[in-house]
Amino acid sequence: MNNVSIIKDLFEIYSKDIQNNTKLLIALIVFISINLIVTFINIYAQIKLKNKEKKIYSFNLKEKRRIETSEELFKMLDELTFFDGKNTNDSFLTKIQTLERYVSSNKLYISKDVQSIVQDYNDYFKSVLTDYRTKDYAKEIEFTKCFCNIFNS
Repeated sequence: MNNVSIIKDLFEIYSKDIQNNTKLLIALIVFISINLIVTFINIYAQIKLKNKEKKIYSFNLKEKRRIETSEELFKMLDELTFFDGKNTNDSFLTKIQTLERYVSSNKLYISKDVQSIVQDYNDYFKSVLTDYRTKDYAKEIEFTKCFCNIFNS
């Protein structure tokens, strides 16, 4: 046999399979297109999940910082309640000013309600600073309860 006859035989064999080859080609195109669609859906889902994860992480950081700030505020307010008029007024005034600076520097993490309560609390302590006989423990307990209620809600 020569080379031409082998090629001729191959053409005859493959000419019968042309219909099978087109079906195979169509199946291959469908398979590739399905894979591409699934890949694009997967990429889209990964992007959405990553954005959601960023939002959750950001929320957790902000919430943690808010809690830490509120705890520090509560400690500072609690320190002010121990003023009995016998301490020096300068140290008490320094504590009040420190509290005001802390609130103004952390406004981002303190809610408006807590800010208003702290402001009322500061005003009360400024009046106590001028005359310690105006100190009212019931009023201080009321401020503390209000602060706790807002923080826990």
